Amino acid sequence: MTRVLLFATQATPDGTPTALLPINGVPAVERLADQLRAVDSVNITVITRPGWADRLRVGGLSAVESEDVANDLAVIGAAVAGTDGAVVLAAADLVAHAGALTSFAGPRATRTAAAVQAAKNVRVGAYGEPVMRERNMVISVGTHQRVVTRPNAMFRALLRVSAADRQRLYDTCSALRTEAIDSGRDLDADAGEYGAVGLMLLGLVRTGVDVAAVNPRVYVCHRVDSVQAAGATEVALARVDEDAAALRMGVKEDDEFFATYLVHSYTPRLVKFFARRGITPTQVTWMSVGVGLLAALLFAIGVRWLWIPGAVVLYASFILDCSDGSLARYTGNFSRYGGWLDMIADRGKEYLVFAGAAIGGVRLHEPAVWGLAITAMVVQTVRHMVDTWYGALQDTATRALPVVPLGSPRDALGLRAAGGGGAAEAGGEGTATSEGHSGAAAVGAKLGQLSATAHGHYRSPAYWFKRSVVMPIGDRWLLMAIAISIGGPRVMFIALLIAIGLAFAYVLTGRTLRALAMRVVVMPHYNIGYQRDDGLIARLVGRASAGAAMSPLVAVLPGLVCTLVTLGFAIGGDVAARWVVLPLGVLALFGATAADSPHDGPLDWLTAAGLRAVEYTFIVTAGILGGVPLWLVFSLLFVLAMYHYDLVSRIEKPETPIAGIGLLRGWDIRVVIIAVTTALGWAEVVYAVGTVVIGGVFLTAAANGWRRTSRADQAAAARGTPATASK
Repeated sequence: MTRVLLFATQATPDGTPTALLPINGVPAVERLADQLRAVDSVNITVITRPGWADRLRVGGLSAVESEDVANDLAVIGAAVAGTDGAVVLAAADLVAHAGALTSFAGPRATRTAAAVQAAKNVRVGAYGEPVMRERNMVISVGTHQRVVTRPNAMFRALLRVSAADRQRLYDTCSALRTEAIDSGRDLDADAGEYGAVGLMLLGLVRTGVDVAAVNPRVYVCHRVDSVQAAGATEVALARVDEDAAALRMGVKEDDEFFATYLVHSYTPRLVKFFARRGITPTQVTWMSVGVGLLAALLFAIGVRWLWIPGAVVLYASFILDCSDGSLARYTGNFSRYGGWLDMIADRGKEYLVFAGAAIGGVRLHEPAVWGLAITAMVVQTVRHMVDTWYGALQDTATRALPVVPLGSPRDALGLRAAGGGGAAEAGGEGTATSEGHSGAAAVGAKLGQLSATAHGHYRSPAYWFKRSVVMPIGDRWLLMAIAISIGGPRVMFIALLIAIGLAFAYVLTGRTLRALAMRVVVMPHYNIGYQRDDGLIARLVGRASAGAAMSPLVAVLPGLVCTLVTLGFAIGGDVAARWVVLPLGVLALFGATAADSPHDGPLDWLTAAGLRAVEYTFIVTAGILGGVPLWLVFSLLFVLAMYHYDLVSRIEKPETPIAGIGLLRGWDIRVVIIAVTTALGWAEVVYAVGTVVIGGVFLTAAANGWRRTSRADQAAAARGTPATASK
């Protein structure tokens, strides 16, 4: 059972509790309590000031009196000690739509979270407690005596503390009271109208608890302090269609520009259509795959008048892709592996469209289309590896920020995070600047500040530029659809390569510089050998060279540079002899010399992407030198990419159905096999066999895992256990 504490500690101008202000004829505190009871099994207590308890025992509520904020903290501590479940703290004068409360109570509420409303310009006023959110976490909180750094959101006096963090909540109550006694701080003056709930948020954040920032967005979720405010809130509540709002809440908050305005403006209607007919998010994902395959087939036919219908169908696949996650959030129908399927399906569709366009280009006698398709797939795959690892780096950096003492009047964590500083910059109340950095790291710190500023100006031109310049999937697919409609497959590939090449250069440069400023270690948090995809040869080489190993990222450079040079000559018509793949393979294996290293350098998070680049470019080069048809080279790279996407998905997705694919492990083994067989003239056979084996093992493992976990999901549903929210 969830323990709920509602704080009725503020007064209206005439001296009555704000919690008793009527909202559609019902006292605000009674309305809030009824809403919480409707979504969860709760034990509710109202904490109020002396003389108010009798008036607040409405609707069967129990109320206890507390003299001040210090005693409020003691009441919280006692309540926490007497429960074994989650704890919800809220202002009793909070007025919200029921949908805004589902992230804080009920079966879908599983983490410690705060209701934090994003804003372009945070205006600090009554009840609007300023906070800074980053990476969907609250990292800096302000009170009347403690300054928030770069506020970009406002706390709405609704806080849920998970059962796992319950002890941390108890300790925070004690710490805040002790700090106030030691420093002589007046907790009532510090908290002000934010009350004990606002002070607890600051305490949790400053004592290192990860607090998720949940944005109510289109829902009403704020406090009332007067009869006039209550009347205005009634109007605001009536103005919102709750079902329509629930549909809008299903849309991702931080999607790209084109998806937000060209797709999500109407996908809620599609989501409602699916929901009414009992169509599941997973079924929508498979619909998206089917429509994407249809687009690939239309392109593969090689008839010019089918380019425009194919482009329309291609973007229809993206629309469906945007709908599956929205449907999951709207209906609460999550599957354990929905997020994994969504990611794998996105990449698979995109690369199959590449294949369809290349086949169509060949039919139209367009030159080099398979080569362009291979290049686009390799660049995109390596880029996605960089994206995933950088996301993990940012999450690690956010969690590694130094803990600011509770007594500090200035919380510089937000500025330090924006500047790119991590745990290495811990200490005191200093403002993060580029001081202490040198050269590239100082530039990276400045880039971090600019990026944080752009992100803080929610949905401003700078915000949209930051989100669009990296060429997310919606922008890419729109470019592909327009380019192939106008000029055909070859034009599509050229336009796409220019766009993703520029985006990759921007991403790699900016993120490398910011990583140098962060100075955060991320790879050791994961299974390094697994994410590197090391096989037996790499492990043996790594152990043998452990004492003299170079940097993991530097170790991949010899193979990558030499392979790219050889590939460049081959593209220019100067194709080397088959035996050249042998020294290229040896150089590629230099990446194995660092297999046993700790991977704790500031740029070592790029190692996995670097190894993918080495292996893929080696496969392309060996295929050309060995006379392998480019469509077969593409096929081998395609199945390998799917395997590697599954590996990297384990960084950011809750679960994956793939299990027991140790047979596929080992980039080093694949390099050796391809090098030897290509030199012997057997490349085409090996590429064909490799495609069948890798693809077959991957599909079999996925099917078996999915079947096994579907049975587990059905059993969990029968027990009433909610599935993992993985969409």
